[in-house]
Amino acid sequence: MNRKSQTTMNLAVLSFAFILTALFLTNIPVSAPVPYEINGSVVYIDDENVIMKAYPHTLTDSGYVTFNLTSKKFAGDIDVVWGFNSTEAMPKSAGLLKPHSVTEQKSYTCDEPYWYNYTLSPKHFYCWQNLSIPIYDNKTNKTISYENSTVLVFDHEFESANTSINTAYWSETHVEDYVDIHNKFNKVSFDYGGMDTWYYTKSVSVTKEKEYSVRAWIDVPFNSGYNKYWFCVKPSSMTIHEAKTNGYLYCLDPWWNSSWNYKKEIQIDGTGLEIPANYQLKLNVDYVSGKMNSTFKDIRFINSDENATLD
Repeated sequence: MNRKSQTTMNLAVLSFAFILTALFLTNIPVSAPVPYEINGSVVYIDDENVIMKAYPHTLTDSGYVTFNLTSKKFAGDIDVVWGFNSTEAMPKSAGLLKPHSVTEQKSYTCDEPYWYNYTLSPKHFYCWQNLSIPIYDNKTNKTISYENSTVLVFDHEFESANTSINTAYWSETHVEDYVDIHNKFNKVSFDYGGMDTWYYTKSVSVTKEKEYSVRAWIDVPFNSGYNKYWFCVKPSSMTIHEAKTNGYLYCLDPWWNSSWNYKKEIQIDGTGLEIPANYQLKLNVDYVSGKMNSTFKDIRFINSDENATLD
């Protein structure tokens, strides 16, 4: 599908006071945008002021979209806004790329019929089960003896313990790439430019020549056609008109397209068979060039009414 030409939207939600009135909107001039380019799955603007990216530029299903911004000259506070049509695709989460360590507290309780023990140097906690395994005589089909066996069910380092409840405690640290920032955005409802729901945040500090990355999960309804949404930035110190006049109002309009061009009906004939509910079936799908991705990642199983996916 060819992308429609981009139109710069002078977003009222980025005004200094965020006065969302029809009169205010009609006083905002509209002009040609800063041209964007597409390279693979990335739509971007790269001029003397900024590098601004969104990828993938087209979602075919619900998923993550990453937005990158690098200011080449400007250092200071900026305003950021996303615009969506609430009857179509909508964001569900947002995270700022900021790798950081996260420590979680863990515990394990060794309850009956299990047994436990521990060592103090090093600190190690063990939990096991004693089993008595019958030995059968195949000729007589009788149990002739039993073999004792110990099965280890848990083995881990620990930092502290409560022996009265057979429980060990320890901490685990891992690295998470993104910090949740959904609560940094304000939401307003206003019809403008085909969008009716806007998420904005003001006075976000940026440093020159540093790349900032935000990842958002966007829900895309199945087989709901196609449309775009908006991602815009400007300096907080400028009105929309000033930013636009001085070339500091930047917008991208990534797309989503959940339309499907090919389908094949699958009928499961249960004649003579008793197939219980929630039973797994193996389906062989042959690759058809030009109609599906070679990785099969674009295949969806849907109900017979063709209005919902089968997860």
